[in-house]
Amino acid sequence: MSQLNIARKEVGEFIVFKLKGALIVSTMLSLKQEVSQLLEKGLAYIAFDLGGIEVIDSSGLGLLSNIKRRADEKNGHCVLMSLPPIVADGLQQTGLIENLVIVKNEAEFRESFIL
Repeated sequence: MSQLNIARKEVGEFIVFKLKGALIVSTMLSLKQEVSQLLEKGLAYIAFDLGGIEVIDSSGLGLLSNIKRRADEKNGHCVLMSLPPIVADGLQQTGLIENLVIVKNEAEFRESFIL
């Protein structure tokens, strides 16, 4: 059975989620709920380290896009980093890559977004 492991840390104003495993319809509920709670509290600076993602489906891709839209609505940011080929390919194929902020790794993230 597929699992999604979620680790969370604060980096500057951002909450960074380090994800490992499968970001698919059957595993994403806890991540969706946790991010929704942050956004409802006005915490709209969110980043995802996706380097540990081994499997992603259209629901997982859609969740990332939806979180980005919701963060934008709150005048925040949503940043994706460390995209493995499976995630980059999925975002490219769906056209979602055009709407997302993507950096290579945490070092580039810190350089670009953390004061």
